[in-house]
Amino acid sequence: MIDGLENSNGGQTAKCISTIRNFVIAIRPTRYSTEDIGGSKLLDAELRLNESWNYFETLSLHEWSILREQISRTEEMYLWYYAIRMAEMAVRKNDECFIHFGILALIVDGRFTDDRDVYTALALLLDAAKRIGAHVISLFKKPAEMGSTKLREAIERFMDERGGEVSMEHVLTGLGYAAFGSGETFCYRSTV
Repeated sequence: MIDGLENSNGGQTAKCISTIRNFVIAIRPTRYSTEDIGGSKLLDAELRLNESWNYFETLSLHEWSILREQISRTEEMYLWYYAIRMAEMAVRKNDECFIHFGILALIVDGRFTDDRDVYTALALLLDAAKRIGAHVISLFKKPAEMGSTKLREAIERFMDERGGEVSMEHVLTGLGYAAFGSGETFCYRSTV
């Protein structure tokens, strides 16, 4: 059992932490990054994590706080790559559930990831949402409520600054990213 998670509510939190750790163990040997994985097929580890997010959404704010305290820098890094990959998958599959998964991955994060990295992932998720015609505010607002105060405020600020009618191409360029391809070949790539 993970430290401090002995009670029944803690059992749910422990299950979520184990899910993340199993995801990282499974993908670590793959050199997991958006640049190394092509195509629109989800990895088995991604499928298992995608199927588990509903458990995360049942956690209280306190349980989310406990979960974040247990996540390592390495685990946050893999969740950041996962969030970006989910932005790509949303466009490839024309399905907003992948954007939701990506936002949830960022919410797990929060202690180690630099704000600039969070903004980059948010920009890619926002761009993906706009590309598929998703309702941006409702898609980002509910998951943001589960985030740490710092992350929730960052998402709200980000949405205020970039959620309107702004050229996402200009934003992506400023963050050192560009969108390439379409449909099953769509991807985001670093330009720096």
